[in-house]
Amino acid sequence: MKTYLAVILTIVIAGGVGVGGTYYFLNKKAATDRSNLQAQIDVLNTKLLGDTAQSSPTATTTATAPATSPETIVTSFYNWYNGTDADRSALASAPGGSQALQTWYDTAMNAQGTAGGADPIVCAQDTPPSITATTLAKDATSAQVNVTEAFTPSLAVTVNLKAVSGLWQIASVTCPSSN
Repeated sequence: MKTYLAVILTIVIAGGVGVGGTYYFLNKKAATDRSNLQAQIDVLNTKLLGDTAQSSPTATTTATAPATSPETIVTSFYNWYNGTDADRSALASAPGGSQALQTWYDTAMNAQGTAGGADPIVCAQDTPPSITATTLAKDATSAQVNVTEAFTPSLAVTVNLKAVSGLWQIASVTCPSSN
């Protein structure tokens, strides 16, 4: 009988140690994973929102213009857009792009229908070989950038930007009126 009790006691103790050890390991792993994920979220928020990013929902923002110049954002966007592999359905995720830009673009393209016409981003049927961007107006929440496209003769379009979460995002493009 003593052997039988010793075997049962050994099984209970081993089971308790096994279950306790497993619980400790899984709990420790979950806490470590949670901490690592929060660190990754904080890094991404900092990259997306700048130094004002915080992981707490009580983060406050001030009405200061984004640090990157509107010209830099517009130039990066047009370099991407004029690239041969630019996906016109991915304007929201393009450099300086936004969902507002994607909606504006889709609406402009749908208004043209199947007849075709000028691309609403470059205001021409062809993409320009190069562009020059110059800020026309800027405050803490919006900016307008003149884009001179290197056609012969050159073509000037106005790019409208909004400051969103500390970043400039392109909202729309205004083509010159036809004479």
